[in-house]
Amino acid sequence: MRLVRIGLALAGCVVFLSSVALSQEASGRFDYLVREDMFKGFEGDIEAFDRAMALCENRLASNPDDAEALVWHGAGLLVRAGAAFRASRASG
Repeated sequence: MRLVRIGLALAGCVVFLSSVALSQEASGRFDYLVREDMFKGFEGDIEAFDRAMALCENRLASNPDDAEALVWHGAGLLVRAGAAFRASRASG
C-alpha cells in the first residue's frame, strides 16, 4: 500500500511539473523573445542588438525587478562596455 502511495505521489509530481513547463513555453518566455536578436548583436548586428536592448528596457520600465530582463540587459551592457573599450584603445 505504501508503494502505491509513493507511486501516485511521483506520478502527480510528474504531471504537475509537465504542466508548469508547458505553460511557460506557451506564455512566451522572455528569453525566447530576446535571445536571437541578442546573440546576433553579440556577433556584430547592431540593429538586432538595439532591438534586444529596447525589448529589455521596455520590460524593465514596466517591471524593474524582472530577473530575466535584468540579466539580458546586463549582458548587453557588458557587450557595449567592451565595444567602447576596444574603440577607445583603437583611437588612443
